[in-house]
This record gives sequence, structure tokens and C-alpha cells, in this order.
Amino acid sequence: MRQSEMKVTLPYNVEMIWNTITNNLDSSWRSDLSHIEIIDETHFIEHTKEGFSTEFEITDKIFCQFYAFTMSNKNFQGKWSGKLIKVNENETKMIFLEQITFKNKIMELISYLGMNLKKIQEQYFKDLENALAKQQEI
Repeated sequence: MRQSEMKVTLPYNVEMIWNTITNNLDSSWRSDLSHIEIIDETHFIEHTKEGFSTEFEITDKIFCQFYAFTMSNKNFQGKWSGKLIKVNENETKMIFLEQITFKNKIMELISYLGMNLKKIQEQYFKDLENALAKQQEI
């Protein structure tokens, strides 16, 4: 199993962050995705710009506090959780944990070369911060 945890504090309101990360109808702020396909209230599919698709099932959702889902594609399965902690009115700490198990050992070995989980998380937070900054300008 591969795992990556990232803790980031951003100078934005917890509700603003929550609304952005849980809104699967708008993935335009994500630099890695072409689109998100909504299946139903708890299921969706992310489609990357490179043509990969990953299915998600929301397993827990506590408003402005906790968001979790399982994920699966042809190469791996895993789970993700995000904890949001309101520091004050305009500051939020986030703790995101991603755990992935590959369906075969060869793919797991290859993943160390081409799937840097920490780098993926860092890009997600950069995209999120850019989206929040644009929202605040409005």
C-alpha cells in the first residue's frame, strides 16, 4: 500500500473551502481533470486530461468538517479522507490522507516512477488555493 498525508493551512473560510472541494459539478479549477461525471448522489467518476478514469464513492460527509470516499480504477483501489479544522473565521487547516493499494505488484513498482502521491497532493492544494483566491476577488 502507498500512502500520503498532507497538512496545509490556508487563509480562507472553512465553508468556502468546503463548498469548493465538495462541488463535483465544477471541476474547472482542477488542472489535472478534464471533467467529473456525476453518477448519483454518492458516486462520481473523475476523468483526467490524460484519459484515465477513476470511480469514487462518497463514504462520509460531515459539513465543513470531514469528507471521505473510496476510489477504484483498473490499476488501483484506495481511500481518501479530508479533515477541515476551522482555525478562525478566515483560516482553515486541512489534513488530507490518501491510501492506495495496487491491483498488481508490477503496477505498484511502476507507480513509484510515475505516480508521486505527494506531488499530486501538492498540485491539488495549489489548484485549490488559486480557485479560492479567484472566488475571493469576486
